[in-house]
Amino acid sequence: MIQAKHAGIGKWIINIILILLAIIWIFPFLYVIVNAVKSSVEYSTGNFWDIPKSFSVAENWEYLKQQIQLGSGFINSLIYGALGGILGITMAALAAYAIQTRKLSAVYFGFL
Repeated sequence: MIQAKHAGIGKWIINIILILLAIIWIFPFLYVIVNAVKSSVEYSTGNFWDIPKSFSVAENWEYLKQQIQLGSGFINSLIYGALGGILGITMAALAAYAIQTRKLSAVYFGFL
C-alpha cells in the first residue's frame, strides 16, 4: 500500500518535470511565431511579447526575398548537409570494413 502511494507521487513529480520542460522548449517557438507575423514597425517600436495588431507575413517574406539571399543560403546548407552525410557514411563504412576484416585485439575494442 505504501509503495503504491510512492509510485503515484513519483509519477506526479515526473509529469510536472515533463510539463515544465515542454513549456521551456515551446517558449522559443512561440517567440518566433509571435514576431514573424508582426510588421517591422511593430517589431521595432513595441515590446516583443505584444500581440501583433496586423498580420504581415507577406510583407516580412518580401523583405526576406529582397534583403537577404535566402536561396543561396538554402543551397549552401543543402550542399554542406549532403557532403557531410556522404563523407560520414563513407568513413563509417571504411571503419566498419577495417574492424570486420582485421583480427583486432581486445584492447582495441576497449578503445572504441
